[in-house]
Amino acid sequence: MIVRWLSCWGALLCALALGAPAWAQDSGLEGLWVAERAYAPALRGEIDVRREGGAWRGVIAGVSAHAQAGHDVRLDFGGGAAFRGTLRRDGALSGVWLQPSSRSEGRDDPTATAQAFATPLILARVGRDHWRGAVAPLDGRFTLYLHLSRDGQGGLIGAF
Repeated sequence: MIVRWLSCWGALLCALALGAPAWAQDSGLEGLWVAERAYAPALRGEIDVRREGGAWRGVIAGVSAHAQAGHDVRLDFGGGAAFRGTLRRDGALSGVWLQPSSRSEGRDDPTATAQAFATPLILARVGRDHWRGAVAPLDGRFTLYLHLSRDGQGGLIGAF
């Protein structure tokens, strides 16, 4: 995706460098141009965890995960997304949300979210053997800046 952006911007700069056409001479193209893209992980929002008999069951964004019941909770939602937690004395589930890398989700993301992240997460007890919390994963953002100005001969020049 980024390669396509750079190719388009590069083609525009090459065309302008070969001689500014009449439409570009007073077109108001000079200045700072900005393009921004956000990359959002698929799994986000409320996570609902229940202990049912001898198993844990979790649901987030319509995706379910199951695990053996015990003091520790290990719910794998696929693609690297997971919740790891432990029951606290106050009844809450305390642990981490494992956010998968953007590559494991099949997103072409050049930002830091190309790596996996672990975020602290506490699920509040909302009933007997029932907990809820909010998963707020890190969104990736990529911003590209292009500065266009005039050279000494009046042609447009650009710098990323």
